[in-house]
Amino acid sequence: RSDPEGNRLVILGAGVMGTGIATMALGNGVPVVLVDIADAILARARARIERQLRHGQLLGAFPAGGAAGALTTTTSTAAAAGAVAVIEAVTEDAAAKAKVLSALSAMVTAGTPLISNTSSIPIGELARTVERPADLVGVHFMNPAYLVTMTELIAGPQTGDATVEAVAALLEAWGRRAVVVRDAPGFVTSRLLHPM
Repeated sequence: RSDPEGNRLVILGAGVMGTGIATMALGNGVPVVLVDIADAILARARARIERQLRHGQLLGAFPAGGAAGALTTTTSTAAAAGAVAVIEAVTEDAAAKAKVLSALSAMVTAGTPLISNTSSIPIGELARTVERPADLVGVHFMNPAYLVTMTELIAGPQTGDATVEAVAALLEAWGRRAVVVRDAPGFVTSRLLHPM
């Protein structure tokens, strides 16, 4: 969409993965609202994102000549309302993710992709906590998310085709290559990497 407000991406979690995903989106011109529980965490995240944007630019990870998206930080999850998509990027703990996703699903409108950034937790398990399981999908961004273009796109048993298609289109617009994988603990890459 051409309306920057209507095109914003909301990311919950300002840790390593959340800031990497934010950097990836910002570097591709997408406005981002980054949400976490404390202003001090968000201040550190903003500084990390600025360094990562510079690093990504030096390595040619973003479109040449493109302007970075605007970054907004907040401690309020109300920012999720009206977003083009919402990404949950909190710690890799099923209970923590379920709590955040449950709250988010009550805020966003039907049809808004609700994306869980997870490397191992089945989307079918997380879907039990959301109001509209058809809108929930998993995306396993690789670290650092602003440099690694390959992602795993995980459709749970109840994920709708429209959600998968919308998220695949978003990932492509952000310069990512999405590989659709089966919903199982660890998906593909984690199942291969952990034994090694």
